[in-house]
Amino acid sequence: MPNIVIEKDTNKGTRPVFIRNDELVNVLAGNSLRNIAKTLKIITKIIFNCKKIIDLFIDYHRSQYS
Repeated sequence: MPNIVIEKDTNKGTRPVFIRNDELVNVLAGNSLRNIAKTLKIITKIIFNCKKIIDLFIDYHRSQYS
């Protein structure tokens, strides 16, 4: 598999850094999985908060009509 070359900044200037494609794929997959997990956490928090608000709304209306 061919290598991918990226420029890395050092105090002596930039120098090429060789990365094997499979390493790059692993890094990208790991990052995207972490981002998906964070997004799912945020979505579940929003859903739970909405459920709490709806439950409060229902309880309020029950107390009004009882």
